[in-house]
Amino acid sequence: MATAHHDVAIIGGGPGGYSAALYGASAGLDIAIIENQKVGGTCLHVGCIPAKELLETASTFRHVANAKEFGILADQPSLDWSVTMARKQKVIDGLWKGLQGLLKGRKVTTHLGTGTLHPNKTVRVTGGESGDVELTADTIILASGSVRHQRRVALDRQASRFRGRDRGRRHRV
Repeated sequence: MATAHHDVAIIGGGPGGYSAALYGASAGLDIAIIENQKVGGTCLHVGCIPAKELLETASTFRHVANAKEFGILADQPSLDWSVTMARKQKVIDGLWKGLQGLLKGRKVTTHLGTGTLHPNKTVRVTGGESGDVELTADTIILASGSVRHQRRVALDRQASRFRGRDRGRRHRV
C-alpha cells in the first residue's frame, strides 16, 4: 500500500471539500482530496446544477409558448428530451472539467476511492482508480456530503390524520 503525507487531507470532493481544498492550496498548503465518485459531489452531478439546467429549459419553453402575448408569432413549442438531456450533460461536464483544472492548477492531489478515517490522523483510500493508498495529514477535514433522507411519518388511521416531525401538530390527509 502506497503512503503519503499532506498538510490537509479532505474526505469528500463536493462543494465543501473542493472549496476547502482550493482555499488551503491558495494558502500554500499541501492538500489531498479523497472522492469516491467524481469531484463536484451531488450538487454538480445529480442535484443543484442538473436541476437548474432543467428549470432553464422549462423557462425557455414557457417563454416560447407565451410569446404570442408579446406579439411574437411562433408555433407551439415541443420538447426534444434527448437534446435537453445532452445540453444538461454538456453543462455538467464543462463545470466538472473546469473544477478539475482548478484543482490541478493549484496542485491539489486527488485520490479516487473511498476514504476511511483511522487513528493517528490516517486516511485509507480503497477501491478506486488511485489504488489502495494510506495518507497521513496534519489536519483532516470530513466533507462527506449529503445522502437522501426519507421522512418518516406515523399514520393515525382512526382519525385519518398523520403526525410528522412538526412537533405534534396534526394535519388532515
